[in-house]
Amino acid sequence: FFVELSVVATDLLSVVLGFLVSIALYQKGFLTEFWLRGRHDPTVYMYVSMGCGVTLVVAASFYRAYERDSSILNIQESLGTLKALMVLVAAAFSATFIVRELAVSRLVLGLGLMTTFVLVFLFRNIHRRVLSALHLRGLGVSNVVIYGMGDTARTLARRMVDSPRFGIRPLAFLVDEPDVSGKEITVGPGRSVPLPVIGSRQVLQD
Repeated sequence: FFVELSVVATDLLSVVLGFLVSIALYQKGFLTEFWLRGRHDPTVYMYVSMGCGVTLVVAASFYRAYERDSSILNIQESLGTLKALMVLVAAAFSATFIVRELAVSRLVLGLGLMTTFVLVFLFRNIHRRVLSALHLRGLGVSNVVIYGMGDTARTLARRMVDSPRFGIRPLAFLVDEPDVSGKEITVGPGRSVPLPVIGSRQVLQD
């Protein structure tokens, strides 16, 4: 829960910082030559950034970008994040046409969204590296039991053991054959770790 919450906070921070950069460029006069409709209140963009942040979080949740187990290689997370950002861009620019009272510049809005796009992936990468460092120290690790003891199960267990940054620690192999209960299988070759074999799924219920 706290991992997903920290990712949500990272995305919200990315949106706010993205619009802060855009507003700062406007206030410093870097966008003056492109500004043809007069001055606007910069505080309006802070409310816009909050709305964009909520939109991004809702869209990312819909596309499962906050689910930790969506992919061991974070492929599904990255695709979900990309889709959520595309929804954010479409929703933000659509709002400028639908809500006429929204006194914002599409130039500043576009710059804020582009900066947000970069910051979201940058901060998520930093967040992932920090989380991996914590996993290497045994913090925030999830314990799992692998069903089966064939080549696929052993390869999966070896991948988990050799890559503790994923935050998944295998505890045992689970099979339906009671005669193999009590045996141990050593997975390697990186880190050789003996894993016990649980002979029946009934053991989990007990």
